Amino acid sequence: MKKKSLIYLLLLFTFQLQAADYFWVGGSGNWSDLNHWRLGSSMGSIPGIVPSLNDNVFFTVESGFTAVSKTVTINANAFCNDMTWDAGITNNPILTKTGTSRLTINGNFTFNPTVTFTNILADLSGSTNNVLTTNGTITGTLTLTINKPGGGITLADNYIYTSPTLTSNTLELTAGFLDAQGKTLNFYQLTSNNTNNRLINISNGLVEASIIDIRGVNKTINASASVINSTRFYVDEGIFNEVNLATVSAIYLDINNTTFQRLVFTNIAANSQARIHSNNVVDTLIFRGSGSIRNNYNIVNNVLFEGGATIGGIGN
Repeated sequence: MKKKSLIYLLLLFTFQLQAADYFWVGGSGNWSDLNHWRLGSSMGSIPGIVPSLNDNVFFTVESGFTAVSKTVTINANAFCNDMTWDAGITNNPILTKTGTSRLTINGNFTFNPTVTFTNILADLSGSTNNVLTTNGTITGTLTLTINKPGGGITLADNYIYTSPTLTSNTLELTAGFLDAQGKTLNFYQLTSNNTNNRLINISNGLVEASIIDIRGVNKTINASASVINSTRFYVDEGIFNEVNLATVSAIYLDINNTTFQRLVFTNIAANSQARIHSNNVVDTLIFRGSGSIRNNYNIVNNVLFEGGATIGGIGN
């Protein structure tokens, strides 16, 4: 009898480890409420546990969202493999959270542009190569972190927020790769500042972000034929095609050891503190207002100052 019981428990444990498809039903509710989940389809059985990192979750037209019952609340740390918001969803559902709860996704992430994210903290994790599909603009506030050592995320389409100036609307690469070649990115901040192995491919793309911070060893940047428009810009290596910066304050700039085909400081202010720092190589450098080649060992082929000009340091 004990042997049979042990076999039964092992079989049950093995079954629970296998990936399952979870379907949301019943309109508004908490992620942890099992009554809102069904296995296999919206008509399936109620599961015994909430989704895990092995399980795929689906929000569909059968999820039961109505004009007054359409909010899914992540009320504790939540996990899944793929997350899919189907195209047929109606009534503009909302994904929100309580406290510091985070959403961790190990696989693909497919958006529906009618969904509003409210203060969502989402981690794209694991070591696999996965795809993020927005299907349109992103509404609300969503902080997305890519932490996929040995893997990464490819953007299937553009990554554009409806409100790109909201400080929560950021994209961070902690480890792995971000493949956004040929895409338009528009958000508050793109950051990747650590010593993990990282690859950012924004070649042939357009990046519009208030803050860009890409620093630290063990990174590779492919920005060929790209255009970047920003205000705060922090880099310590890389080769960039065209960068346009609107800053007037020196504290918003840290530009070292970097190569630019064209670098333009677009602010026309006479009190602009626009500057490059050390060991940069620039083919065309333009200051629409005042500006400085401030520190040492910069190589500039063509420079235009339309305001006050300062060239300091040594070896420039």
